[in-house]
Amino acid sequence: MSSWQFIVLFLIVGTVILEILAVTLNLRALSSVLPDEFADVFTPEMYATSREYTRARCRLNLLAVIIINSVSSAFLLLGGFGVVAELIRGLGFGEIFSGLFFVAVLAFMAYCVSLPFNVYATFVIEEKFGFNRTTARIFILDAIKGMLLLAILGVPILTLVFWLFLNTGSLAWAYCWVCATLFSLLLHYLAPVLIMPLFTSFSPIADTSLQAKVEKYACKEKFRFKTIVTADGSKRSSKGNAFFTGFGRFRRIVLFDTLVDKLSDDEVVAVLAHEIGHHRLNHLWKMAVISSVQTALIFYTSSLIYNNKTFLQAFGVEQTSVYISLILIAYLYNFLDPLLSIPVKAISRRHEYQADSFAAATFNPRFLIGALKKLSCDNLSNLTPHPLYVFLHFSHPPIIKRLNALQHNDIKHVI
Repeated sequence: MSSWQFIVLFLIVGTVILEILAVTLNLRALSSVLPDEFADVFTPEMYATSREYTRARCRLNLLAVIIINSVSSAFLLLGGFGVVAELIRGLGFGEIFSGLFFVAVLAFMAYCVSLPFNVYATFVIEEKFGFNRTTARIFILDAIKGMLLLAILGVPILTLVFWLFLNTGSLAWAYCWVCATLFSLLLHYLAPVLIMPLFTSFSPIADTSLQAKVEKYACKEKFRFKTIVTADGSKRSSKGNAFFTGFGRFRRIVLFDTLVDKLSDDEVVAVLAHEIGHHRLNHLWKMAVISSVQTALIFYTSSLIYNNKTFLQAFGVEQTSVYISLILIAYLYNFLDPLLSIPVKAISRRHEYQADSFAAATFNPRFLIGALKKLSCDNLSNLTPHPLYVFLHFSHPPIIKRLNALQHNDIKHVI
């Protein structure tokens, strides 16, 4: 076994062991005693159901991590990359088209490996606990739309990346980074207009009283937007959500129909106040910068080793190629992602506290507290997650910590 193979195997095994430990501790942390803060929204039966839901999701996620990592590592260490690369090279296509075909084959293989877990999660677990409203037809159509969208968006950017590495020398990674960043910003504009309507139907808000309250709050906070609409989230799930898309006067406030049905008007406004807090505190731009830095790291690392024959031969690739090198590095990055995402999730949790504080300062905190408690009940949230599981997986703080921070007006609360 080469040193490269040993490093990769160490990362994979270490990731799986860490996940097993985190899930085990998280399941043990499930308390049979309902926290006092939720006594007014959880019945004993509902709380027992929430614990069963947590157990089912954790066990499925752990099984997925073990199987997907096992399949991925076997494919990698047994030379699967080299086999697929030789088959595609034998077709006689050019470098760029071969690269696109190579990515398509690997993406389809990855989709097939993860598909059983997605199907089981949607049609067994979510169905059992009353969340799923996705039909087989919607599931299949979503998959087809997703693949077509990935092809339409992915082919141009991948073509450009391959071309830059083939033609622009040592600074190719920097050019790729700039192009990827600009493309990401472009998607922020295109998503609300072209992408989201493919999956979700939007309609004008029917509740004039709620609309008036949202407009009043937005006006008070000088938050510009174009329209308030509802999204048919109930077509896929009974879980609620709210967000806004677009920029400036073209911004659209989106309320899931499930959210409007479950919360009072004031609680909906409180949830939107939280989302506006993210905007006012520049959280979206800060996370975009972090994402851009991660992209730069991937491209720069690729530029250092993408023609390293020892590195490629360790994974069964005998003939160097720009596209094989780049995709192999991106593939290996996936094994590092659980570790590299830890500080990003920590920053995200801090942002959630800050957005809560903004909402509490600009709107009655009692309504945000009520909304969070109702949503945690409706979503069967885990009320007592283990700190290690939170550390590894949670982009939002545990709900009980958010409530404590709001109730004590702890606006400087960190992670």
